[in-house]
This record gives sequence, C-alpha cells and structure tokens, in this order.
Amino acid sequence: MIVFEKQDVSRSIRLPSVVKKEVSRLSPLTEYERNWLRACFQQAESKETTLYYAKALDTQNLIGIFSLSISKPDNRTSWMVIEYLYVLPDFRGQYYEQSQFKASELIVAEIILLARKISSVVNLELIALQLAHDRLQSSYENMGFVVIQRSTKKHNEVWMAMPVM
Repeated sequence: MIVFEKQDVSRSIRLPSVVKKEVSRLSPLTEYERNWLRACFQQAESKETTLYYAKALDTQNLIGIFSLSISKPDNRTSWMVIEYLYVLPDFRGQYYEQSQFKASELIVAEIILLARKISSVVNLELIALQLAHDRLQSSYENMGFVVIQRSTKKHNEVWMAMPVM
C-alpha cells in the first residue's frame, strides 16, 4: 500500500543546499532528471503546484514524488494536471510488493481517486499530463489516458488525458 504526504514547501527550499539535498535523496540517474526535480520543487515553492511524497505504508520509505495543479485551459472546464511524477529508480519497471501493478500505476490510480474526490467540490473534467518520455505513452494508454491536442502545444509535446468520472 502507498500513502501520500502533502508537502509544505517553505521558503527554505529556495536555498540551493536544501534543494540539492532533497534532489539527491531522490536518486536521479541523469542531469535531465536532476533538473526536472529542481523545477518540481521550485514550482511547489512558488505555489504553482502542490507537492506530494508517495511512501510505503508499512516502512514509510519514499517511493516517488508528484505534483498537481488545477488548470482552466479553455476558461470553461477545469483540469487536474499531473505536473510531475517521479518514481525512485529502485521502484521503476517492476511490480510493487505482491501486487500486479507498478508503483507508478498505483500512484496514478490514487491521483485519479483524489481527482474524483475533488470533483465533488470543484467541477473537474479531465486529469491531464505531459509525457516525460514517448516510451511511457503505452503505459498511460493502458491506464485509460488518450492523446489530446492542445492549442498551446510546444514542439514534440505529447499531452494525454482521461475524464474524471
């Protein structure tokens, strides 16, 4: 079982030494991942997103992080956007504990449940995300996401979404 902890990202996260320590704790494998994680913390600190840690219920070991935002891209509907989803390298590509699901799939499933709870208060139409890598597209399609077209799309961006039911 995975639990989420909403993080209170204080102004101290602006200190380069604090950000560096948090990013190192997440074991990024590449400079791309390091930069991506730094941006995740910066957006949370500036209140653009809400940051969560995903932890194992029994051990409280960190499995991954994600950040969410609410967006109104067409000024009519609201979307929950998964801004960042990062699974620690030790948990990637393998089934989580004794389940038939990967850690990332379990985290996304919990995000979907969270979106459904929020949609009872705020009208959310979609859960959306931008793919970090093209190779992830089939995994998200298996979870029910479909590729969408966005008018503000930048070169090579792939956006996917699913309805909040």
